[in-house]
Amino acid sequence: MSTRAQIGIRGYNVYLYKNRDGYPSAVIPLLQKTVRRYCEERGPRDYDFLLANILRSFERSMEEERKEMQEKSIVKDNFRNPDLMSFGIGTELLPGINYYYEVNLKDEVIEVYENNSFEIVDFSISEMDKIKDYEIGVHVK
Repeated sequence: MSTRAQIGIRGYNVYLYKNRDGYPSAVIPLLQKTVRRYCEERGPRDYDFLLANILRSFERSMEEERKEMQEKSIVKDNFRNPDLMSFGIGTELLPGINYYYEVNLKDEVIEVYENNSFEIVDFSISEMDKIKDYEIGVHVK
C-alpha cells in the first residue's frame, strides 16, 4: 500500500499530492533542502514557484531512484517508465492521505501531521494528529 502525503504552504490553498513514500524520513530531508534553497535565493514569496520547485525536487529524486534501479537491473515492470500518477496538484486536502506537511515560513518550520482516520469523507487538518515540527534552517522573514 502506498504512503500518500500532501504538502502545502501555510496561507496558500494549493497542495502537492505525493502518491508514495510519504513518510517523514522520505519527505523531510528533500523538503527542507528545497525550501531552504528557495528562501535563500528568492525569499519567502511567490508560493506558486516554491510549490513548483518542491514538485520538481521530488520528481527528480524519483527519477534518480528509477535510473539507479535500472542500472542495478532490479527495476520492477511498473517502475520502468516515469509514473504519471505519482504526483498531483489540488485545492483541497484529500481523504485517505497518511501525512500532511505544512511549510510554515513565518515560524520557519515544516509541521507534520499524521492521519489516523481513513474514512473517505470530507476532513480537515484539525482532524489529524500533529506529530512534529522540523526547522527549515534559514531565516526567511
